[in-house]
Amino acid sequence: MSSYVSEYLGTLLLAVSLGLSAGSLPTGFLLTALIYIGAGVSGAHFNPAVTIAFWAAEGMPAGRFWGYIGSQFLGALTGGFLLFYLTESAFQIAPPSTSTPLQFSLIETLFTLILALAYLNLFLNEAYRTFPIHGIVIGMAYTGLIATGSPISGGIFNPAFAAGHSLTALLTSSGGSSYLTAFLLAPMTGGLAAGYLFTFLQRES
Repeated sequence: MSSYVSEYLGTLLLAVSLGLSAGSLPTGFLLTALIYIGAGVSGAHFNPAVTIAFWAAEGMPAGRFWGYIGSQFLGALTGGFLLFYLTESAFQIAPPSTSTPLQFSLIETLFTLILALAYLNLFLNEAYRTFPIHGIVIGMAYTGLIATGSPISGGIFNPAFAAGHSLTALLTSSGGSSYLTAFLLAPMTGGLAAGYLFTFLQRES
């Protein structure tokens, strides 16, 4: 149960941070802190795409998979409502009008793959297990990925955030997101690909 609570709270706090700051740097810094807080409890995924990557790479017990996913989506939804309470507006996630569906879906998939690979290497690769750098590296990576990818995709490479904020907007009559399907499927595809790619690279090395 402690791992589910950790995933719930971490995802909630990140969802609020993203909405309040609307920027990459504060959320990346917060992710760094939360990883050091939650890594020993749950692995500090805070992202269904990362959990899918660990599952595909056989890096987590299969029995915990749905508990992690449910905790993350519930945390993001709670974060969305808390953000609405604090700001009286719902955070909207949408790609720029200049991006085509293929373009922003491709960025969401590829950048989530990079993020998930960073997690897998730092948590599962024996070469890095003795060095407590995972929080710093992943936080910096997430900061860079958002800063680089958001101008094209407008997203945050986390399907829980997309669902939580979109559902909050819908339930508070702030409008939903017509891009929700892409923001759900593309990152999860990237996470799944990362898990299988990590397993292949480890086997061939």
